[in-house]
Amino acid sequence: MNQYEAMFVFDPTFANDYANVEKELQRIMERAEAEIILTSKWDERKLAFEIKKRKRGLYVLVYFRARPDRIGNIERDCRLAEHVLRVLILRADDLSRQKMEQMTTARPPAAQSERPYGRPWDRDRGRDRERGRAGKPPDRAEDSKAPVETGDKEKDKADTEAETIDAVAQVDEEKPSS
Repeated sequence: MNQYEAMFVFDPTFANDYANVEKELQRIMERAEAEIILTSKWDERKLAFEIKKRKRGLYVLVYFRARPDRIGNIERDCRLAEHVLRVLILRADDLSRQKMEQMTTARPPAAQSERPYGRPWDRDRGRDRERGRAGKPPDRAEDSKAPVETGDKEKDKADTEAETIDAVAQVDEEKPSS
C-alpha cells in the first residue's frame, strides 16, 4: 500500500454540516478499500472559475493509504459524486506522520487579492486587445529602462555605458537618411 495526499473541493451547500463531508469521504475511501490517516478541513473559498455551476468550494485535505490500482476508482467516484467538485491526488510516501500533522494544522495559504483579470499586466487589457496582444505578458526587457545594479560599481558603469551606446545606435538606425 502506498501513501497519498488528496485535496478535495466540496460543494459548500453540502458542506454546511461537516459531518456530511466526513461521511462522503468515508464512503469514497471504503469503496476503494483505502485507510484514512488524517483529515483536515481547510476553508471555504471563491473558486478561480465555476465548477459544476458553483463559485465557491470547501477545501478538505486528506492523507490516506491505498493500493495504487485503487486511485482510479477514487477519482471516478469523485467525478460521479454530486457533492465533490474536484479532487487532486498525489503520492506522499516521503511524508512522515509528524509532517502530515504539521500540514493539517497549518493555516491554508491566504487567498490572493481579487483583481479584475487576475494578472498584474492585464490592467489595460482593452488596449492590448486592440493591439493584438490580449493575454500576453509584456516583454520585461523592453519595459525595463532602469539599469540593473549588481553591486559591482565598475561592472554597473560598464553596463550603463554599453546600454547608452546601444540606445544611441538604435536611434541612429531609426532616423531616415536624407
